[in-house]
Amino acid sequence: MTGHGQAISLLTSAFAGAVGGWLSWLGGLNTANSVLAGASAFGATLVIMILVIQFLQDREPSGH
Repeated sequence: MTGHGQAISLLTSAFAGAVGGWLSWLGGLNTANSVLAGASAFGATLVIMILVIQFLQDREPSGH
């Protein structure tokens, strides 16, 4: 995975985790459960982004 792909994956995952935790806290969960919800969103988004980037890189022609 390229450096740009890693940066995009981490930034997107951090944003998804922060928003997920914040929305769950606004929804009435206590702080600990909100942190767990945000961490789950971060982990899931990171895995999906890495898999998508790997899939797209595997589809590139071998000469590039």
